[in-house]
Amino acid sequence: MIRSIQTRLRRAGLAALGSLLLMQAGATLADEPPAAPPAAPQYQDIDIDRLVTTARPEKKGTSAFFKPSPVRFSGRIKQGPRKRDVEYLYTALSFFPLDPKPQVSHRMFVETPGGHILPVYVDDSQVAGLEKLGEGAAATFSGWHVYNYSKGPAILVVGFERAPLAMLTP
Repeated sequence: MIRSIQTRLRRAGLAALGSLLLMQAGATLADEPPAAPPAAPQYQDIDIDRLVTTARPEKKGTSAFFKPSPVRFSGRIKQGPRKRDVEYLYTALSFFPLDPKPQVSHRMFVETPGGHILPVYVDDSQVAGLEKLGEGAAATFSGWHVYNYSKGPAILVVGFERAPLAMLTP
């Protein structure tokens, strides 16, 4: 009988201790600050000319969608931003969304250091600055490599910095 009472008290004590620990853990979790927002992407410097010549889908006439990767490359504005149909970009991003979701309604053409002409999408937040920079201006572009298609990489430009002219050769 005494053992039975001791066993019951021990079990009750363990249950109370477990409840107390769980309550404390819950209070600790509730007191912790929310998780930090995701860090800004680390744009990787790429050889854009190499990417233009190698980034093609395996099967002709198709596109290859993948998780967008942050890229940075140099080029010269060949033709400034113009309103264009960008539905295909949004289709690609529906498979691998970016956060925050970009607002895009323009495309432009960039001449790479090796002379390739590359069409790129332009985030609406960058249009005015690129127009002010003007055609022929050299810049370092930051963006997302979203998919590959028959003409090479599809890149969404989300930022830029004017580049010294000596950085680029025509």
